[in-house]
Amino acid sequence: MRAVYSCVADAGSKYARQALLWAASLLVYGGVEADSLVVHMVGEHDARLQGLLASWGIEQVTADPFDTRHPYSNKLVQFATPALRSADFIVLCDCDLAFAGSVAPWMRGERIRARIADRPWLPLDQWREIFDAANLALPGARVRAGNGALTLASFCNGGLYMIPGHLFAPFGDIWSQWDLWLLDHAELLAPRTIFTDQVSFTLACEDFGQRIDYLPIELNFHTGKSATALRQRDGRRGLVPTVLHYHDMVGPRGFLFKEKIPSMNAPTERINQLVHNINDLYPVQPETEGLREEPDRSPPGADH
Repeated sequence: MRAVYSCVADAGSKYARQALLWAASLLVYGGVEADSLVVHMVGEHDARLQGLLASWGIEQVTADPFDTRHPYSNKLVQFATPALRSADFIVLCDCDLAFAGSVAPWMRGERIRARIADRPWLPLDQWREIFDAANLALPGARVRAGNGALTLASFCNGGLYMIPGHLFAPFGDIWSQWDLWLLDHAELLAPRTIFTDQVSFTLACEDFGQRIDYLPIELNFHTGKSATALRQRDGRRGLVPTVLHYHDMVGPRGFLFKEKIPSMNAPTERINQLVHNINDLYPVQPETEGLREEPDRSPPGADH
C-alpha cells in the first residue's frame, strides 16, 4: 500500500518552520520515506526552505490560493496534485502537526478517517439553516465533541484527514464545490466563518453519503488544550500522543510547550529535539518571535 502525506505551507517564515518540522518529524519518528511526502507552497517562499526540502528529497508543489477569502481553505488545493491522486491512502495535514510516531496502523478501511471536533461551535439552529439553504437534509446522527457536547457526526477537526485513494478525487471535487458555495453564502456561517473548510467538509460528507471512521485523540492532540480537557472530562492521564497539533503554542525559539500532565510530555521532548536541530538549519525569524513567552525549557538531551 502506498501512502502519501501532504501539507500546505502559506508564505512566511512561521509556516516554513512548521513545514520543516512536519517533514522532519515524519522522516525521523513517523517511519515515512521522503518520496511519500509532498509540501504545497502557496505564495512566495524563500530559497532556504525550498533548498532544505529538496535536499531531503521531498516533492514541492507550487499552488495558487484556493480562494483568497479564506486562507484555511488552501488545504483544498491538494486535491489537484497527481502524486496524491495516485496513492492508496492520502494523509492531509495542517503544517502545524508534529509526528512523534507512526500513524500507519490507523491507515485502513474504506471510509475517511478524522478526529471529531473539540467543540460543536455552531448551534443546531444554525446548522439547520445552513443545510436548508444547501438543499440537503440535516443529518440526524449526533456524537460527542471533544468537550462532551453533542455535535454533527461529520463535524471534524481539520488538522488531519486519512482518505482512501478511491475516494480522494471524487470527494475532493464535492468538498471544493461546497467550500466555494459556503464562501459565497458566508452570512450563513457568521460569526464562525473561520470554520468554512470544516463546515463545508460536513456538507460534502452528507452530499457524498460518507460516514466518518473516527481517529483517536492521540492522532490529533491539541497541545496546551487536550490534556486539561481530558483530565476534566474523564480523568485520563495515561494517554501518550502520537501527533501533536501545536498551533501557535510555541515559545520564541520555536520549542513546543510541555503539558501539565507530565506523562504526556515524552512526545513533546522528542519533537523539541528536532526543533533544536531545525533552529540551526532555519533560525527563528523576527516575524515568528514573541508568539508566546516561555521560560527556559530547552529540551533534555537535545543534540545536533
